[in-house]
Amino acid sequence: MPLKPEDYEAIRGLYGRYSMAVDTGDLDAFVACFAPDADYSYEGLPEHLGRNGSHVGHEAIRALAADIWAGTQGHVTHVQVPQTISGDGDEAQVVVYDHVLRRGPAPHAGVIHTATAEDTLVRLGDGWVFKVRVGHIHIHDTTPEPTDVLVQARDSLVAAVHNSYR
Repeated sequence: MPLKPEDYEAIRGLYGRYSMAVDTGDLDAFVACFAPDADYSYEGLPEHLGRNGSHVGHEAIRALAADIWAGTQGHVTHVQVPQTISGDGDEAQVVVYDHVLRRGPAPHAGVIHTATAEDTLVRLGDGWVFKVRVGHIHIHDTTPEPTDVLVQARDSLVAAVHNSYR
């Protein structure tokens, strides 16, 4: 049975609840976004954070969320934009773009990192939850230098603004 329009909206709502929960430190709401046996994994974060790898089950996912909250304390905003949603019946596959933004005025505000996530969702009862979430943090290598003039112009502007606040 194909997904219905209300499934698409419920899935988008899951991403909103996830983001709000992690940004406000609401661990119960965060864990409620996951199936009891969910597998949430990252790759590409700095190793010293200890967040790369697999976090399986509610207890491990709660500990991960608590660690994120301890480090951010409401200073960031997670923005997730579903790019593709496909599925059939009670399972869906979703790919999202994820942006973690630092709140506040310049020069402190800005993008902390970008990522993509590949998710498998399941319908439990009448709601959608994450069954498998695989986050790929984008590592921004400055070598070689970008050749796109728009990227170069943006980098020059950011450097100028940053230097003006020193």
